Amino acid sequence: MRAWWVVTLLLSTGASTMCQTVIPEIDPNEPPGERPYEMVWAGRKEPAPPTLTFQNLQGWRVEVHGGAAAVLQLSRAQDVWERPVAKLRYKGNGASQSQPHILLIPPAPVALPDDADSVEMWVYGNRWSWENPPDTPPVQIAVVLRDSAGAEHTVPVASVEWKEWWLLHRKLPKEMRPPAQMVRVEVSGGWQGEWREIFLDSVRFYREELRPLQFAPRPQRNLTLFEGQSPGANTGPGRLPFPTREWTILPMHLSGEHQNRISPDGEGRFAFVYEGGDGKLVYRFDATKGLNGIRAQWNGRAVWQLAEAGMRYEGEAPAPALQSVRREGERVVAQYSDGTQLRLQVKQKSLVIDVINRTARATELHFGQFIGVREPRALYIPYITYGGSNPTVLLSRAGQRWLFTSLWLDWYRSNGSEPYGAEYASGEVARIHGGIRYHPKTDGTRNPLFERLFLTVSPMLEEVLPTIANPVGLHAHLAVDRLWQETWGPDNYENQMRRSRMLRAYGIEKLIQCNHEITWRDGGESFTLRTRAAPGKGGDEALRRYVAHQKSLGWYSGLYTNYCDFAPVNEHWNSDHVQRQPDGNWRPAWPRNWALKPLKAAEFDAQLAPQVKARYDPNSAYTDVHTAVPPWWYTDYDARVPGAGTFAQTFYAYGELLRNDSRVYGGPI
Repeated sequence: MRAWWVVTLLLSTGASTMCQTVIPEIDPNEPPGERPYEMVWAGRKEPAPPTLTFQNLQGWRVEVHGGAAAVLQLSRAQDVWERPVAKLRYKGNGASQSQPHILLIPPAPVALPDDADSVEMWVYGNRWSWENPPDTPPVQIAVVLRDSAGAEHTVPVASVEWKEWWLLHRKLPKEMRPPAQMVRVEVSGGWQGEWREIFLDSVRFYREELRPLQFAPRPQRNLTLFEGQSPGANTGPGRLPFPTREWTILPMHLSGEHQNRISPDGEGRFAFVYEGGDGKLVYRFDATKGLNGIRAQWNGRAVWQLAEAGMRYEGEAPAPALQSVRREGERVVAQYSDGTQLRLQVKQKSLVIDVINRTARATELHFGQFIGVREPRALYIPYITYGGSNPTVLLSRAGQRWLFTSLWLDWYRSNGSEPYGAEYASGEVARIHGGIRYHPKTDGTRNPLFERLFLTVSPMLEEVLPTIANPVGLHAHLAVDRLWQETWGPDNYENQMRRSRMLRAYGIEKLIQCNHEITWRDGGESFTLRTRAAPGKGGDEALRRYVAHQKSLGWYSGLYTNYCDFAPVNEHWNSDHVQRQPDGNWRPAWPRNWALKPLKAAEFDAQLAPQVKARYDPNSAYTDVHTAVPPWWYTDYDARVPGAGTFAQTFYAYGELLRNDSRVYGGPI
């Protein structure tokens, strides 16, 4: 057997000696790994030469600190581009506070292209973040660059929270002065006392070519947009079936006959009146104060005054001054010196407020707070959540009468990037909804501001809740008397079919049984945008038999589908399909995935769902993630995309996709 060429350094660290080793030879007894089979299916070739590979470790050095030990060895145990990779074995001293880190130093600094603005790495991970294994803490991977001024820049690339291969990506610091060099790779955080390993294939520094993108036009939105508001990609033939009405989320009116009117209330002031059998509600508006000139009265008693609401900009901005105010039919229009226009009208018990600012300078519309409130309480509505900070409903008193107040953003019309909630009530102050932010797109510009707000006061809670203006599901009637079950698999078809026969024998006759992602995968490969079943589970024929068996029990059988998570090993991979954050970085999704552009999601669903239906004949589907996260978590800021920077584009794309799945699979989704 040929002897391995080994470089070993010993570091004395108090009472212990830690070892770090470079082995530039492959272990001849190590079985070779195989490429991810999806990449083989697609005939994937490396799209561009990497700046650095790890297939030659001659001259590399390893340094350790904080109680770490490491061995860097050439390996074929894992394979992504049909070449040897580096296996990094590492451990710490078992103390979580020890802060170990490992420096992988190339034989000479690696020059970056002068115009490089991004770095990519192919890394094979060793842990799933959702399992959070206590014996395998996550390690952080960073590249350290030195620019022409001698300054070092540490670029965090990833925290390992996946198994198998993933393509890492990160934008480089804009302040870095070229020419620059990579001087080392740092791996930190592996403090466990047992050996663990990850694999490194390559590092690539490059300038992203942001070529123009093409998207198929989507059906038009079923409402009238503000004048000058972009419809995004929704310019094509046809019309979406949502929202179901022009007044979108306007709360229901349940109190019988009523009248609305607008009356002058002094110079530059107006009263918006509701009068019905349950009482008289007046919203008074002083145009000189903008949104903060709105106050409410119930039967002559003060309810609240709006305060600290309005536009926000980057840096300091002078207070806007009223330029004009006039009544136009059933609405009042006020124009301000900062380019903001307010349009107010009363509908049932709601003051409907349109806020428009076309300057594209606004960073936020802040909803402010209510002051002069008696005994306020902020009530959380369980089904209305922003996934963190949540909007709430105000409960307060006007005289002896308890009243509810809500302030809702019209999500069907919004041109914003990200709303945020508020939940605060103390003394005579309450905040029940935060506002809507307008983040910059990747080209640095922001969208014009177009928003509609519904401000509602009522003694009935039901009358201040938003109407969900979505159509009834195409197959909702088929689900009304059925249970729903998600199998979290199945990881074994035979076991699941045996269990299903048992459940059917127990009398569970009406069931919608859907499967999770491991139907499509054997390990850590992709589980979305798949039309071929996991080979290790028997492939397509086994999955066809399984679906047919479940349907034979009288059940609906649905396969897992998801057009949010997008894995670099998937046969459809294209980095231009990944969502962008405002700083140009790719948006991460579920571990070892990037977030797929919502417009590509709609396109892929239209393409792949019919193929899945034809191949396996499911009559339902578990369309995951699209309704599990708020649409603004997946706002695509890529300036090349129609509707960039607006969460509405995500909302309409996902809504179209869900409707299409229901139509294609012919059952409840």
